[in-house]
Amino acid sequence: MSELKKYTKAEVAEHKSFKDGKKDVWCIFEGKVYDISSFIEDHPGGEEVLLDRAGDDMTQQFADIGHSDYARQLMKGMLLGELDGASAAASPSPASAAAEKPKPVASASPASASSAKPAKNSESTAMTLVIPIGIILISVLVYMYLGRVN
Repeated sequence: MSELKKYTKAEVAEHKSFKDGKKDVWCIFEGKVYDISSFIEDHPGGEEVLLDRAGDDMTQQFADIGHSDYARQLMKGMLLGELDGASAAASPSPASAAAEKPKPVASASPASASSAKPAKNSESTAMTLVIPIGIILISVLVYMYLGRVN
């Protein structure tokens, strides 16, 4: 297996243009450098999500959304290289990124908002129990009432 080309954070930061017909967008994910220029328009979460972090590390945002294995497979075709040792130390590793408290990803795109998983809270969990139990109780009462009428 050949060794991947090394890039600095400064080199990656130079690639964040996506206007006037010029598509040149790179990002960092888990210490590797990706050219995502051809994928931006097809991203299910919208262009803005990627363009906000263009030329920078997207590891935390990627983890926060909970991307599928398919998304990770797509990334393999966009791999350019990896951060050099000095820059990689400044970039969060997958282990440290997972240990950090998740930060919300701001986006103006309604598509990205609908693709994010809703946060579970005790109220929504309680409602998932209350509604079916209520339906069962009403069904039993109707059954009992109809049994007395006949």
